[in-house]
Amino acid sequence: MIIHKICKYSKLFVFEADLIFIPSSYNRKGIDPLPKFHIRPSRLIEYQNFSYNPSSVNNGYTKNEELNLYVKNIEYVDVDLVNNKFTVLKNRPPYGFATASDYELFVETTFDSKYSAILETKYATLKNKKFVKADPDSLINADHFTAKMEASSIQEFYDNKLVKIGEPKSLTITNNV
Repeated sequence: MIIHKICKYSKLFVFEADLIFIPSSYNRKGIDPLPKFHIRPSRLIEYQNFSYNPSSVNNGYTKNEELNLYVKNIEYVDVDLVNNKFTVLKNRPPYGFATASDYELFVETTFDSKYSAILETKYATLKNKKFVKADPDSLINADHFTAKMEASSIQEFYDNKLVKIGEPKSLTITNNV
C-alpha cells in the first residue's frame, strides 16, 4: 500500500555571509530597528547531509572537526530546489524575516545579549571590514560596517512523500467447538 506521509529532514548549509555591525544600535528592543550585530547570508557554498553519529563513517560520511559533525556530499541535487531552500534560510531568523511573527523571533534571537556577544567576538577576529554609508534605499538605513565570513546552519524541512508500507495480513477466525 502506498500512502502520503509528511517527512521531516534536515540539511547542513555552509555559506558566505556578511557580519553586520551597526554602531548606532544599542540592541534596545522596540527602539532600535536592527541589532548591533547580525549575519546576512549572501552565497551558498555547500549543501550536505550530516549526522551526529560516529558510526556514519561506515556509510561514507567524514568528520568535520570544525562543526563536530559527520558530513556527506549529496550525489544528485536539484539546483533550483536548493536555491529556494537557501532563500528560505536567508528569510528565517536569525538571518532575516519575512513576516511579522518572523520579525518577533528575529528580534528575540538577534537582540539577545549572549548572541550579540558571540557575534561581536567573531567580528573582532575578522580582518576584511568595510564601512558602508547610510542609504535610505537599502535594508540598513544607518552607517554600518560589514565583514565577510563563512557560516553554517542546520535547517529542517518537511516534504510530502509517497511511502510504501506493508499491508496487514487478513486474519481468518475459526470457531472450533
